[in-house]
Amino acid sequence: MKNQSFGSGSPKSYHGYPRGDFDLESGSFRKSFRKPKSSSRIGPIGMMISVANRIHYFYKLHPVAVFLSSLAFGVAILIVLSMYESRIRMMGFRRDGDLSSGSYPLANLRNLVMVAGHSIYTSTSCGKIDSEDSWFLEPYQKHPGQAATFLAHIQEGVESAAKDEGALLLFSGGETRKDAGPRSEAQSYWAVAESKGWFGKQDNIRSRAHTEEHARDSFENLLFSVCRFRELTGSYPQNITVVSYDFKKERFAHLHRLAIGFPEERFFYTGTPAAPGTKEAAEKDGIGFLGWSTADDAIACGCRIEMRGVVGAAGGGHVEARHRPVGSPVYGNKRRPHKSSDFKQADKPFNNLFPERNSAWKIYSLKLVLIIIVCGTFLTLLHPPAAYHNEQSLHAGSRFMDVGWIWDKSKPDSRYLSNSNVDWARILKCAEVMDSSKGNMKIGLLNFNISEINHWHQLLPNAGFSVIQLDYADTNITWDVLYPEWIDEEEESEVPSCPKLPEPKFSKGFRFDLIAVKLPCGSSASWSRDVARLHLQLAAAKVAAVSSGDHYPVHVLFVTSCFPIPNLFTCKNLVMREGDMWLYKPDLQLLKEKLLLPVGSCELALPLEAKERPHSYTPHREAYATILHSANVYVCGAIAAAQSIRLAGSKRDLVILVDETVSDHHRSGLEAAGWKIKTITRIRNPMAERDAYNEWNYSKFRLWQLTEYDKVIFIDADLLVLRNIDFLFTMPEITATGNNVTFFNSGVMVIEPSNCTFQLLMDHINEIESYNGGDQGYLNEVFTWWHRIPRRMNFLKHFWIGDEKEIKEMKTHLFGADPPVLYVLHYLGLKPWLCFRDYDCNWNVDIMQEFASDVAHTTWWKVHDAMPKHLQSFCLLRSKQKAALEWDRRQAKKANYSDGHWRRKITDPRLKKCFEDFCYWQSMLWHWGDPNWSDENLTSSSLANLPSS
Repeated sequence: MKNQSFGSGSPKSYHGYPRGDFDLESGSFRKSFRKPKSSSRIGPIGMMISVANRIHYFYKLHPVAVFLSSLAFGVAILIVLSMYESRIRMMGFRRDGDLSSGSYPLANLRNLVMVAGHSIYTSTSCGKIDSEDSWFLEPYQKHPGQAATFLAHIQEGVESAAKDEGALLLFSGGETRKDAGPRSEAQSYWAVAESKGWFGKQDNIRSRAHTEEHARDSFENLLFSVCRFRELTGSYPQNITVVSYDFKKERFAHLHRLAIGFPEERFFYTGTPAAPGTKEAAEKDGIGFLGWSTADDAIACGCRIEMRGVVGAAGGGHVEARHRPVGSPVYGNKRRPHKSSDFKQADKPFNNLFPERNSAWKIYSLKLVLIIIVCGTFLTLLHPPAAYHNEQSLHAGSRFMDVGWIWDKSKPDSRYLSNSNVDWARILKCAEVMDSSKGNMKIGLLNFNISEINHWHQLLPNAGFSVIQLDYADTNITWDVLYPEWIDEEEESEVPSCPKLPEPKFSKGFRFDLIAVKLPCGSSASWSRDVARLHLQLAAAKVAAVSSGDHYPVHVLFVTSCFPIPNLFTCKNLVMREGDMWLYKPDLQLLKEKLLLPVGSCELALPLEAKERPHSYTPHREAYATILHSANVYVCGAIAAAQSIRLAGSKRDLVILVDETVSDHHRSGLEAAGWKIKTITRIRNPMAERDAYNEWNYSKFRLWQLTEYDKVIFIDADLLVLRNIDFLFTMPEITATGNNVTFFNSGVMVIEPSNCTFQLLMDHINEIESYNGGDQGYLNEVFTWWHRIPRRMNFLKHFWIGDEKEIKEMKTHLFGADPPVLYVLHYLGLKPWLCFRDYDCNWNVDIMQEFASDVAHTTWWKVHDAMPKHLQSFCLLRSKQKAALEWDRRQAKKANYSDGHWRRKITDPRLKKCFEDFCYWQSMLWHWGDPNWSDENLTSSSLANLPSS
């Protein structure tokens, strides 16, 4: 059995909306403390000692907080120093020139080739780059051949860079299409060139191809590419080549070039034709070539952080609709054009890189931020949160103690939110029940909001409260993940494992008197299969188990309108129930054992094979049990099941529940087989139709009334125990095999009898709807936290339609293995004792052939033959059953079933044995299928007229 831990590490945690008297770091309410007596140590030295002591205590309790405060202080100082350093270095640049080339990765490059982006590639396939459907196109771009123009730009840029080994190739364009998602034009162009192999086999061009992913229009394409060049090479380009549409040449070569003051003789433009209709559509939409006005502000370009701040300053009056956001500043005043001499030294920065006024303002702002951080840190040390006071005052009877603090103040996870209203009068009543022997209680609170925590504080002023932190479970962990339909039990391809749920965080060593948890309870029918609800209850159990000591009881209070997990917090430990308040005093030893189990059925709670199985120490308090409410069908099966248990070596009690319909004759046979008979009153399934097969199957709930036993292994009467399964008595409720989806199969399950659990089942009998209309479906809705055991401990006699030949052969081998491999073989379909022993009669019914196995059939009859003769007599066939078997055989013959079982001659001696008054079963076939005919129509006069053969 593996120790199931609650995994750590989750991006979210509980949060709150803090009040003034709630401390986020300690998770406690601040209490007004008496002013300490005046110390004899006053003056500077005394103050220094006091501050040092506070720092020591604060660091001892909150090392992470001290680390973060120190880190923030250091970062602030570094920011300020870097700003001053930037100004000094900038002044040095203006005097001494550029940085050394060794500081930049591409310092050897001198020329810039810039390809302006015009669209974003959205297809997931690289083979559709020449299709317009693969690109995100604006209305004015939707013309045939548009994608080809993009490819022409990319290819032209690569070829230009290939001709010049000193050129840096930049694809320029940002995330300009909101609906296209977080993708940039530059990324798209680079990816297309890479997928087409245009960079060549050599790494020469590819290593010089980069992206600029901030530009939103054509001016920023040029400006930001120059800045990007400066960032990568440490200098400004000596020559610039721009690749775009030919109708944009005037815009780039004249307006934009003049705006940045680049010399005309070193500026080159490569234009390609646009798709037909593109230019006209662009001009119609106001995106084509129009006039461009300029502004007075200088162009800034030395730091990429500053790029957004200069958009529009040099861009001019017209804004391209594809890029510029609404409200971009447009300056109407004219600015003087840059002189070409500004770029005569191409490797020098722009003269107005940082205006003095802006620089001074930034430094002043950072100084102010630094002062605030320093003051805040100092005040925090002088007046630390309740954590510091807690350590001092817990020994003095304080009502506060520190467990942890809430780290993440992100939006709460809706899965963990509870709509239950807290009834504070009932909370007080619960506290009074458990506080009879204590003056001050220590209470841990989980999943309460800040307002509710304040109510706790006001309600119990003498109690000490601590907030227990619990990170949210990952959203990928669903109920289907915790309870998969199938796992690799044999570990043939993988070792099954369960996902980790975050552990509760609290200070080790604290001993809680009460752990209060507020549970969500959804309105849907699947409220009991809620990961958050399970997580909170497991966390509460974890805190209770860990925080308790020897002979130190812990109470757990749940606030919820839905009942807690009945087999984790059992009703036997329920001290008090008031409305939505559920107060438990759990058995901590049993709780610790349950926490060792996997969190769900995603792992086996019991290994498939083990050298030694666990043993229980109270065999007299343990029993196998089954139930009969149809004597004619299942008495023989129950007798055979009892025989198989004894043959497997178990000596535990055998208990069978029967109703008044079971005759004394059948009871005598059951007693002779070893069953202790208990007569019960049947429980009707309110959802079943009258006289339906499932009308009385809720009678199984009576098993929980077998309170003379601590553990009961329920077994259906249609199975055989081939190997001893007494070790299952060491497992908790509910332990079972998987059935389908997230459900368990109730044919073999471990339960813990309790009258209050029985009452719980009865209380909700009209509310909870069974998924299959029977008791198994109902129990699966109540006991959603169940523990998986290997399917060999309840192996179903069934072949799925999709089973491959190898799987069918493997199952057939398991059915007949000697010595047995399976622990329990569960007979589905038509039961062996209701067939002739010659072959499995499921073969003769089309819809039952998935349950047919002659090998499994033979295995059951071996157990039958080992029974005493007087017990075998309870397995004789009724005349009506013989007629039914013959009817099915004739139908199989008529359909000419390929398996051919209908051809076999019946040698079963029971065919000729009759224990009823009427034995001429062949006559029943004359009226078989007639709804108006019944056995009662056979009168003595009609029998006299029947033919003899």
